[in-house]
Formats: sequence, C-alpha cells, structure tokens
Amino acid sequence: MESTSYGWRMRQLILDGYANRAVVRMLRREFPGCRATAGSIASKRSNLRREGQEVVSSPQAPKQRANYSHVNSSALAAVQTIIDLAIEAIDAGFNKEDAAAWVRLNA
Repeated sequence: MESTSYGWRMRQLILDGYANRAVVRMLRREFPGCRATAGSIASKRSNLRREGQEVVSSPQAPKQRANYSHVNSSALAAVQTIIDLAIEAIDAGFNKEDAAAWVRLNA
C-alpha cells in the first residue's frame, strides 16, 4: 500500500510542476527510506509525457525562496561574537596569531 501512495505522490508532485530536486526532497521527507533521485524523477516525468500528460518540461513553478529558519539563532549569535572579538583584537593592535589566541580565550 505504501508503494502505491509513494508512486501516486510522485506523480502528483510532477504534474503540479515541482522541479525534480524539489520532488526528491518532498518524497524523502514524506517517505523515510525513499531512494528517489533527480534522475529517476526526470525519467518518470518523461514517461508521463509519453502517456500524453501535460508535464512542464523545465519546471519553473512554484518557486520557493531560500528559508533559513532552520538556522539556530544562538549559533548565529556565537559567530557574531567571535567576529566582534576578532575585530576588537585587530583594532587593539594584536598580530594575527595573538588575535586568534585572544579570541579563543574570550569566546
């Protein structure tokens, strides 16, 4: 039953106009252990076209912007702290090695 829903979902995503890589990402998220590749999706897209389905040849829609919400804000804050410490050390006149040591001590 699961393989049927997997195949149906793949077909639905392709016909909805998603790009091959996007289809792979969504299938892998919905079906753990999925072994789909962009190449296998391209092959399925070609087969659907041969069957007479209206399939977008070079998918453009729907486009998604990069989403960085998964980036941990505390990690970003730590990186910013290190950058601030490095700038402070350089402004204080440390050479490169001493500045690196000072950042390691204070980070």
